[in-house]
Amino acid sequence: AKRLSTELLKKEEEALVAKEAKLEAERLEEEQIGRKEQEQQLAEAKERLAEEERRAEELRLEAEEAKRREAERIEAERLETKRLEAEEEERLEAKRLSTELLKKEEEALVAKEAKLEAERLEEEQ
Repeated sequence: AKRLSTELLKKEEEALVAKEAKLEAERLEEEQIGRKEQEQQLAEAKERLAEEERRAEELRLEAEEAKRREAERIEAERLETKRLEAEEEERLEAKRLSTELLKKEEEALVAKEAKLEAERLEEEQ
């Protein structure tokens, strides 16, 4: 009976050791699965980060292009304003010269009339 009891204890101990080994193997397998999931999540996060970085670079380039186009538009407006101002100055100068010419012509006519009047008066005397 003692020998049977010892054998039974041995068998129970072996069963416990086997059960512990099985539990340890399952725990290690779960850890390995967890690590693989973490590695996959990390890879996915890195991929998302790379995509966000690419998108941020695209947006930066688009903003630079928009800024450049706006600067070109402002410069074109400035040049057009300058051109229009120059045209207006030329128009005003031409008008001034035309007025000046008309005054000179009027003065010349008045002088001619005065001369003619003087000649007429001289002839009458």
